[in-house]
Amino acid sequence: MASEVDYEAILLGAAAFDLSGLPKEYLTTTRSVQSITWVQSVFQSLGMRSLLGSSLRLEPFQYCVLHGRSCSALVLRQAQGYVSFLLPRSQLVDPSLLQWARTVRFGDLKRNPAFQTI
Repeated sequence: MASEVDYEAILLGAAAFDLSGLPKEYLTTTRSVQSITWVQSVFQSLGMRSLLGSSLRLEPFQYCVLHGRSCSALVLRQAQGYVSFLLPRSQLVDPSLLQWARTVRFGDLKRNPAFQTI
C-alpha cells in the first residue's frame, strides 16, 4: 500500500490568482528561491491561456506546468480562482499531486508555519 505524500512539505512556494488571472497572494518557504519572478511567468501563462481559450475554444482548462532551470510551477483552476505551486523540478506531476492541488485550500497553506506571505 502506497503511503500518502506530504505535498505541503515538498512545495517551495504558492500563489493565488483571481479568476481573471491577476495575482492576489504569494507564499514562499525558506527552501525556495527568494525571487518571485515565477509568479510573473504564471501570470503571463494565464493571460495566454485566456487568449487561446477564447479564440480556440480550449475550455475547460485543466492544468499546465511551467518548467524553469531548478523549479517547476503547477498552475490549475480552483473554484475561487487559479493557484500555482512552485515545486522542485524533480517532482513528478502525477494524479495524486493533481488531486491534492485541486483540493488544498490556500488559507491552509497560509496557516502553515513553513510558509511566509510576501
